[in-house]
Amino acid sequence: MAGGNLGPHIVNALLAADFTVTIFSRTESSFQPPPEVTAAGAAFCKLDFSEAALSQALRGQDAVIATVAKDRDAILSQRVIIDAAVSAGVRRLVPAEFGSYTEDTAVVERLPIFKSKLAVLDHLKAVSAKNPHFSYTAICNGAFFDWGLTSTFLGFDLASRHATLYSHGLATFNATTLPTVARAVANALLLPLSPLSASAHNRFFCIAELRTRQIDVLAALQREIAEAKTGTTAMDEERHWVVSRGRDAEEMRVEGLRSLKEGVAGAASRVVEAAQAKEGAAEMLILGDLFGQGVGTVGLERVRSDNRALDVKMRDVGDVVREVVTDWVG
Repeated sequence: MAGGNLGPHIVNALLAADFTVTIFSRTESSFQPPPEVTAAGAAFCKLDFSEAALSQALRGQDAVIATVAKDRDAILSQRVIIDAAVSAGVRRLVPAEFGSYTEDTAVVERLPIFKSKLAVLDHLKAVSAKNPHFSYTAICNGAFFDWGLTSTFLGFDLASRHATLYSHGLATFNATTLPTVARAVANALLLPLSPLSASAHNRFFCIAELRTRQIDVLAALQREIAEAKTGTTAMDEERHWVVSRGRDAEEMRVEGLRSLKEGVAGAASRVVEAAQAKEGAAEMLILGDLFGQGVGTVGLERVRSDNRALDVKMRDVGDVVREVVTDWVG
């Protein structure tokens, strides 16, 4: 199950760690793995994601990693995948978390878009309690830093040199690049499963490659883009940037909450409009928390501990931005 932004990186990390990999995709999906992935030994199978079909297909697999889409129906569909995995004798499942620490009820209260993830987590806990051979390992990694920069999600438009700083850009947040999240998943699968040891048995790992602020990211972007361009200084690059004062982050989160309730209810009979309303509200909720009170941002002590367990290194924002800019320019 290797679609989306993260899935291909996870496949590459698993292959690099010498895992035997099979990619499953829905019959109706247009997804096709890159030729180099199948050439490296990954198998690919399209099937109906019913419990019976999945249970048959998953027989002989040791672990399942779900990288389903972010919409509610796709997230909740993991319950079928979980039941099929248990029936097939799979020993471990990694759910499609990969973001905020949704095991914390305060996060879900502030960001109700994650209720579907909590429902999946509750199902995982119930199933693993009844089936001693089965366990789960979840990854909380903060924002996807590289994707967030190049997609403008984190408030930076690299092409037009425009930055939007929410709450003055001073809130500290956790972030991790997609390749590092993928390597953390592979490393988690190498940990023991015994509930009697410090293992990956039925637990979250809260990792971060960066703890930074928007204002520090902006400075690094201006510096690194200047260095990537011949004959340009950081001061020259700074003059090209337009920096807008964004909204107060908490006010944006509250508006997102209101939009989620009012917008979706008002568009309930119009599926496309309902989906658009949800997506806009979700963005306001997530960014409002990320750049505001940061309830979904796990503390440094927990991050350091889990980073060590999965061999994730905390890095300087400038070094990571340099890599993103190099790929973007190239």
